[in-house]
Amino acid sequence: MPSKTLIIWGILTFFGLIIIFSAAFVVTETDQVIITRFGKPVGDPVTSPGINFKIPIIISTERSIFTPTMSPEVTPLSDNKEAT
Repeated sequence: MPSKTLIIWGILTFFGLIIIFSAAFVVTETDQVIITRFGKPVGDPVTSPGINFKIPIIISTERSIFTPTMSPEVTPLSDNKEAT
């Protein structure tokens, strides 16, 4: 039968892993993440892709699709018409 300290360490490790994995969030190239604390936005949106970390429970994230504003390029064709 395992000792009580081994069981306690197992439980603490389990909850520690849950906290670590709930603190990480991934931002993809097409995402924009807004960091909120108690429901109110905090700071600028996170738009750079990659793994980010937050404080679990206190800080949450809200995800939206990031659409950069770009003007369409105008390509002249051989018959002097423009293709967009």
